[in-house]
Amino acid sequence: MRCCVFRRPSQDRPQCRLSRRGRSARTLRRHDCPASDTGHGPTSAGAGTILLEFVDAVAGLDTIVLAVGAGGMFSGIAAVADHFGIRVVGTEPDGSRALNAALAAGTVLDVDVDSIAADSLGAPRVSAAALAWAEATDVRSVVVDDEAIVRARRQLWERHRLVVEHGSATGLAALATRASQPRDSERIGVVLCGANTDPSDLVD
Repeated sequence: MRCCVFRRPSQDRPQCRLSRRGRSARTLRRHDCPASDTGHGPTSAGAGTILLEFVDAVAGLDTIVLAVGAGGMFSGIAAVADHFGIRVVGTEPDGSRALNAALAAGTVLDVDVDSIAADSLGAPRVSAAALAWAEATDVRSVVVDDEAIVRARRQLWERHRLVVEHGSATGLAALATRASQPRDSERIGVVLCGANTDPSDLVD
């Protein structure tokens, strides 16, 4: 699997970010996003700008892979992805699978949380908005175990010198373990974040 990393450019000024958030908010309104009904509206609109950056940077993007917690970021990205015809793969740890369980049950429900990625993905239930988007669009939900998450996080450090939280490494883990299997010539983006992490455990 070939990996190409792009980062938000240093000249990314606040007005540019506001412009993207406006585009994302309009997409959410145009699609009558249910996120606004559960308090995720501003969060989802802001998160939707992540995919707008991918669209601007990667021509012909087919699929976006992201980790799912309570569903605020997921709802925004799913709305924008639906607008652009981009497939979404939502990934979760096996020990914190709120979206996966809700999809299986057809309703939001509480789940037990026991995962190394619980600091960022440890929501006991996914939002109704996230479930609605997952059911209404072509979203695939996959789960991976903690060992795969740890390996993916270390791989990002050793190969690319990227420090990410365990939660966002869940997306790469889904690809590395083939829990999510790319199609031939599929162009895939993976959302990564390094906020909730301690880089000291990456140093031998």
